[in-house]
Amino acid sequence: RAGHVLAGAAFATGLCAVPMFCLMENASITSIALVRGVFVCLGLLFLAPMLSWFNEVLRGPSRYLVHGLSYQVGTEVVGRNTPAICLALYFATQSLVAPGVFIALLSLATAVLVALILRAQDVLPHGPRQYA
Repeated sequence: RAGHVLAGAAFATGLCAVPMFCLMENASITSIALVRGVFVCLGLLFLAPMLSWFNEVLRGPSRYLVHGLSYQVGTEVVGRNTPAICLALYFATQSLVAPGVFIALLSLATAVLVALILRAQDVLPHGPRQYA
C-alpha cells in the first residue's frame, strides 16, 4: 500500500538524517553529492506514492481541495522555512548534528502521523472515507 511506503520512507529519512549530516563534516564534493543523492532518493520514495495514498484516504467531491490545500500549506510552512531553520541551527551550534536532528524529528513525526492515519483506516468501520 502507498501509505506504508510513505511511512517507511519518512522513517528511513529520520534514521539516516543525523549520520548523513555527520558525513558532510570536512567532506569532499563526491561525499556531499552522495549524501544529496541519498536524500533525493528518499524524497522521491516519499513523494511518488503520495497522490495515490491521498486518493485512498480522501473521498468525495472536496478531496482535491483538501489535497491541494494540505500540500500547499505544508510546503509553505515547513518546506520553505526548513533551509533557513537548518542554517540558523548550524550557525547557532557550529555543528552539523543540529540540522540533522531537526530533519530527523520532522521525518519521524511524519512517519508517526502517517502510521496513525493508516491505523485509523483499519479501525474505523469503513475507513476515514465516509468522514471525508
